[in-house]
Amino acid sequence: MIIACSDSRVDPALVLGLELGDAFILRNISSLVPPYSKQRGHASAGSAIEYAVLHLKVEHIMIIGHSRCGGIKALLGMNEDGSNRFSEYIEDWVEVAQPATKIAKAKCAHNSSFEEQWTCCVKESVNVSLWNCMTYPFVRVAVEQGSLTLHGAYFDFVNGAFDRWGLQCSVEEPQPL
Repeated sequence: MIIACSDSRVDPALVLGLELGDAFILRNISSLVPPYSKQRGHASAGSAIEYAVLHLKVEHIMIIGHSRCGGIKALLGMNEDGSNRFSEYIEDWVEVAQPATKIAKAKCAHNSSFEEQWTCCVKESVNVSLWNCMTYPFVRVAVEQGSLTLHGAYFDFVNGAFDRWGLQCSVEEPQPL
């Protein structure tokens, strides 16, 4: 299974050289996976992950972030107090990755450019989504049984680079807001 951004510049089938039927793909703004919750209104991602893990028996889930992600740029521009609300749906969705902004700001030096902070935040949003995948009971069970592996990835379409990592690689469990 591949979870990728809706951005037309980063079609995962083209980036990874996939043919029809090679992968089950979920695309949404910023490649986000919300935490597991039966009450939360983000059922699309959860239902796709559930179908892939329980019915298709996928062996891998890869979450791909990308350079110049507009959703993460919007997240970085949001005030924590909500005083600069710009959208009803997009803002509510990208808040899923809010822990990534704190991690990215802690990792990036104060003299880092916005572009560097943005890149760091995109990668950390992938890590947040990896951790959120583990909140789904069926994902956790499959990972613990060794039948499922989670991967993070970052596609820099400006420079043509693709980086991939596992759940344990430079991942910090996000703190609750």
